[in-house]
Amino acid sequence: MNTITLRNGTEQHPALVNTIMATLSKLTQPEPPETPGWTPASAIKNLTAFHDLVMVCRDPGYEIFSETQVQILRDLGLLEADGRPHDAIRDIVVSAVVGEGMGMQLRDPRLPEGEQPDIG
Repeated sequence: MNTITLRNGTEQHPALVNTIMATLSKLTQPEPPETPGWTPASAIKNLTAFHDLVMVCRDPGYEIFSETQVQILRDLGLLEADGRPHDAIRDIVVSAVVGEGMGMQLRDPRLPEGEQPDIG
């Protein structure tokens, strides 16, 4: 099976990595104000859901308190029924996101050739 080595040292299928990265990108790119149904609150809810996903992936003890954020992430297939991400999704998220708080940014989750995995 063809796999990709992620920055955290785990191996994942390329199609899964590409799908999850496209979904994460969608969460971090707010819709333009001319989008039907757009409100300032709708623009922020995806970014908040992204932040909560990253936090729950980084810290298994983190709890997402907003049912709205949980539902957004479940609808996108990023959380399982128990409100936790699948291990493969967690590995992709922790490998793809750098920074803290509102400074979180997406990067390529693949381990660059010749570099050591980010452990921890």
